[in-house]
Amino acid sequence: MIYPFTEAPKPLDNIKEDWAVKLHQSLEAVSGSFKRLDNEHKEYLQAVFNELHNPLTYRTGIYKVMGYIVDFRLWLSTYWVQTKHSGIIEVKAFNKTMVRTLSSTPSAILKIIQVD
Repeated sequence: MIYPFTEAPKPLDNIKEDWAVKLHQSLEAVSGSFKRLDNEHKEYLQAVFNELHNPLTYRTGIYKVMGYIVDFRLWLSTYWVQTKHSGIIEVKAFNKTMVRTLSSTPSAILKIIQVD
């Protein structure tokens, strides 16, 4: 779902070329099955959900761009991730492998438990 979070966002046409919007449209086309994405959209997925560049998206599954929220939570599962330095954090991801792969410090992850 894509929806505004400000009172006067830019026109929706302005964000249609953003990677997150393209990824969202592609996931809608394949009913949320990220395994059925083509290689270009899999690269978008890695860029959008990367914890180093987008910690909010990595943890919550929402991406903010130009006054809009691109919400991926419909297709994500919730995981509790125990790390060496931060304790237990909640992460939204497609699967456990994505949690570890897209983490900025995968070696610090001690345990991953799926909540839902």
